[in-house]
Amino acid sequence: MFDKDFFCQRLAELKLSKGINSSKELAKSINISPGALSNLENKKSIPAIDTLISLALYFNVSIDYLVGIDNILDQSKSETTATNMNIDKGDGKVQIEVENLQNMIIEVKFKNILP
Repeated sequence: MFDKDFFCQRLAELKLSKGINSSKELAKSINISPGALSNLENKKSIPAIDTLISLALYFNVSIDYLVGIDNILDQSKSETTATNMNIDKGDGKVQIEVENLQNMIIEVKFKNILP
């Protein structure tokens, strides 16, 4: 089950560690609306998989770290590191190396997070 409290705490810690004072700045960087980010931070919604991927890439952590499955902060220690990330500000799509994305999905399904 997704733990909103833990996710919000982890997100706040990551923002603090990066010196991010403005949620608006973060929202723009990961291509979601400030309102959508506010809903995540205030436990009113859970992040979509593309938002989790964007946050993980932005903070250079694994999705597992973001959601509290593991405590490995350094993404380079993870086998699911995205090596070819490009965020297109025009249409909000996150392009990622297909093989790594497939590995992330397999890992998440294996850990019984997705149906």
